[in-house]
Amino acid sequence: MNQALRLVLGVFCLAALTSTLSPPAAAQPAPYEVNAILSLTGSAAFLGTKEQQALAILEGVVNKGGGIGGRPVHFAVQDDTSNPQTGVQLANGLIAKNAPAILGSSVLATCGAIDALTEKTGPVTYCLSPLAKPAAGSYVYSTSVAGGDFVPILVKFLRAQGWKRVAMINSIDATGQDLEREFLTAAKAQGPDLAIVSNEHFAPADISVAAQISRVKEQKPQVVLAFATGPAFATMMHNIQDAGLDMPIVGSGGNMNYAQLEQYNSFLPKMLLFLAGGGVVADPMVSGKQKDAQTAYLNAYKAAGVRPEYAATLIWDPAMLVVDALRHTGANPSSKAVNDYISGLTNWAGIAGIYDFKAAPQRGLGQSSTVIYRWDTEKKALFVVPIPR
Repeated sequence: MNQALRLVLGVFCLAALTSTLSPPAAAQPAPYEVNAILSLTGSAAFLGTKEQQALAILEGVVNKGGGIGGRPVHFAVQDDTSNPQTGVQLANGLIAKNAPAILGSSVLATCGAIDALTEKTGPVTYCLSPLAKPAAGSYVYSTSVAGGDFVPILVKFLRAQGWKRVAMINSIDATGQDLEREFLTAAKAQGPDLAIVSNEHFAPADISVAAQISRVKEQKPQVVLAFATGPAFATMMHNIQDAGLDMPIVGSGGNMNYAQLEQYNSFLPKMLLFLAGGGVVADPMVSGKQKDAQTAYLNAYKAAGVRPEYAATLIWDPAMLVVDALRHTGANPSSKAVNDYISGLTNWAGIAGIYDFKAAPQRGLGQSSTVIYRWDTEKKALFVVPIPR
């Protein structure tokens, strides 16, 4: 055997010996999947895409904090195409897999279809529409502040401003109808000095509401409640400007989308207000653990180079609550264990408020977590408005 061949054989033997003596590399733990059903396409995509973005940012935050049981978290998002039937199909698939929790859907109609499957036996389902009204003690939860809680705050705010002649222009979809009912109930409860001088309606697909605006203008209101979202909201704002109706407008929180507001900015009123839960922007009036939660949230978005929006606030706290529950209920928890954990939480700090599921079942938040935001057309930014409690 020549010297070159002996050298080659020696190298192979050394490599084999080294391979035998070296311990195998430690296998990385499989990601812990947390399931979400969001509206990434279709009419509610303006919500679902921002919610998906929030989960991507939150995933990094959770994993820097150790994930769940030492495993990295992955939010597995499926698209319900803004269609309740698709949402039901996706939910049935997750139910068959014994998923302990589902985040979603993005819109009320799809939530209702999914929640009918899960409210009695699970999995825990966290609807991302504040207008959902889950049954107490069920496996279904709803995000943010309920309409029945933030509308009374709106009524108090209107009275504090001296705006007692109120006009309403509502879309006839589920969101518009629900907000209209809540406001009429709250206004009646506050006393007779708040007058609904006009109450107009339109379909979300209508290309003009000029006739309704004209009737509103005739009644000389001091403030207009315009409960619609997306293109329907833009139609209203256009027609309000065209009619020369220069007065404060209160819109649905779902319109707090920067791209949309900047696109509409040239025809938005000087005083445009929105109601929602906390966290859309830094709130100078919060303190303690909630301020810490908001600071961490805003810093995570800043590090990602992204401006946080209203839609992100609808999923951030629910996702953190589910992660917290999974961290405390073992490697393979049942839906019941997750539900028992969340439903028993009190004094849990989120960006939207301090959650107490004993005092406010299925939601954790009440009137005290309501925030009024103002869109500044010159600065193209949202600001928190002080409100009476």
